[in-house]
Amino acid sequence: MTQRKLKIAISISCFRPDTGGQQAHAEQLSQHLQKRGHDVVVVTRAATRVPHGRDYLFFNEPNSALTVKGVPVRPLVFSRFWLPVLWFLGKCVVRPHLEGLAVNLYQFVSRKSARNAFAGMDVIHHIGEASPLSGFAAAVAAKHWRVPFVVQPTCHPHHVGDSSLDLLLFEKADRLVVHTKYEANYLRQKSVRCPIDVVGNGIEDRADGDAERFRARFGVTGHFILFIGRKDLSVASGCIQNYSLPDARYKFNLYGANGLDS
Repeated sequence: MTQRKLKIAISISCFRPDTGGQQAHAEQLSQHLQKRGHDVVVVTRAATRVPHGRDYLFFNEPNSALTVKGVPVRPLVFSRFWLPVLWFLGKCVVRPHLEGLAVNLYQFVSRKSARNAFAGMDVIHHIGEASPLSGFAAAVAAKHWRVPFVVQPTCHPHHVGDSSLDLLLFEKADRLVVHTKYEANYLRQKSVRCPIDVVGNGIEDRADGDAERFRARFGVTGHFILFIGRKDLSVASGCIQNYSLPDARYKFNLYGANGLDS
């Protein structure tokens, strides 16, 4: 059977290389789809820096077309005319009873830019949680162009990616793509109505670790636990509490916007 060549848009709030798991996943997914013969473009609010806080609302990429790690990038850009509205919706989105208003305002503001950025695509695949709001722009474009809107929520149940705002985004999806059966069942319990596919977690195969080099560098002679994750001590401390060993030393490697920090 001949595989149909598709034009696929990967939507993600930030596509700055080497800054986090979502970015690494989006990069590898895009490159893999390219190898399969598909045309892939990433639509994002930022690709040359990592916006913080409300910068996700106000920052615009200066260039209209970029290429990141061999993947074409179309920035989602907002006119400065909308700055007062963006400021207002930034106030609304952090208040649960005003989330719906914030989403409607964001979709109105992003409508023209999103339509242009996602034009010509056969499918729109959004990666990430709802809080940066860019997923709602992708949803507007998918509805306008009448193409499937797939959301990969990267949900960590009871921690991130399952807020009331996320559920609003999931309502707009034609399909969810999740990594585990636990995640799928949890989202179904949250009354997510669209189909949910469990695809596993495509993690890059790495075999270049060297435990003895690590021991020598940090002077570790006994047991040790190596935690590699986001710069979120709430995650790290929970792991340590659940899997602590007597007389063990702990070394935290926290992966943030500037790379690996120890």
